[in-house]
Amino acid sequence: MIVLTFSFCSSDYKIDRFSLEYTNWYGSEGVMYKYVINQDSLRIHYDCDFENCKDTIIYQKVLNKKKVYNFYSKLKKIKTDTLKKFYVGEYPHDREVIEIKGDSLNNIRIILRDYYHPEVEKITLEIDKIVNLKKFSIHN
Repeated sequence: MIVLTFSFCSSDYKIDRFSLEYTNWYGSEGVMYKYVINQDSLRIHYDCDFENCKDTIIYQKVLNKKKVYNFYSKLKKIKTDTLKKFYVGEYPHDREVIEIKGDSLNNIRIILRDYYHPEVEKITLEIDKIVNLKKFSIHN
């Protein structure tokens, strides 16, 4: 008699503590959106320059461990250590700030003023995949 034993492995999506904050100021419109992603959750904040306007969380959700693991893995592969701290384009009214912190990541803070950078574009595309809602996506 032959006994076959199958073992089903559940994936352990091991993720170090990390935080990514992507803030986008639309200077000409007077509004700001900030995306905050960590190993557990996503929050999107809204603020503006108008009277009685205050920082408000407009969207939040608990993140699927597999999605966070994929996001974190891709984030680790992006060459943030090659980036400068400031980039300024021709019309610096709009501003983006990306701050990445984590045990296994290159801690960095980057400020872009009306400037396109391909490595930063990789980060914002990955944020859009986590957000997964057209109305809150960065590239809408």
